Amino acid sequence: MTKIRERRRLQIVQSFRQLLFQEPLEKISIEEICQEAQIHRSTFYRYFQDKDDLFRFLFETYFVEQLDNTNLVTSVIHLILREKKIFRNISINNQRSFAYWLMIDIVAARLEEAAKSGELAQAPELCVLATMITGSTQPALTAKMIAGAFLVLLFEWIDSNYQMTAQEVEDLVKSLFNDNFN
Repeated sequence: MTKIRERRRLQIVQSFRQLLFQEPLEKISIEEICQEAQIHRSTFYRYFQDKDDLFRFLFETYFVEQLDNTNLVTSVIHLILREKKIFRNISINNQRSFAYWLMIDIVAARLEEAAKSGELAQAPELCVLATMITGSTQPALTAKMIAGAFLVLLFEWIDSNYQMTAQEVEDLVKSLFNDNFN
């Protein structure tokens, strides 16, 4: 992709991200994204098939790429804290389940990749996850189960308006795996 095309795609993604600070995912239209990015609707479709495709790109590029596989729980929690408004508008303020299932798929793929590469096992409190995933006859499904449980916990945390501290959430997740699987 040329630098101009890359800048244009980035402009669309940043405009979408900016809109996610202001309103729920389901309420953002392609027309709004185009207005925010100051582009024509046809330009949007040169880069993305639809809003879901744009959301997938944003989530994978801006959020998942920031995660540290050796410290996954902590890095996810801190990412949510840095992007509170966006995660609220993706999770509890959003009635469509697409975003939730997409996030499960992406987080599960990241978990499976980190387990297979050995990165997940480097965190002593999470090495049981690596064992669960790599030792399973269905590693992808096992990773999805773990990702789903983790996202439910995080969405509940967001829904409670962060009643627990980040450290309490992190300790809870780590203790669930240590206490129940060791």
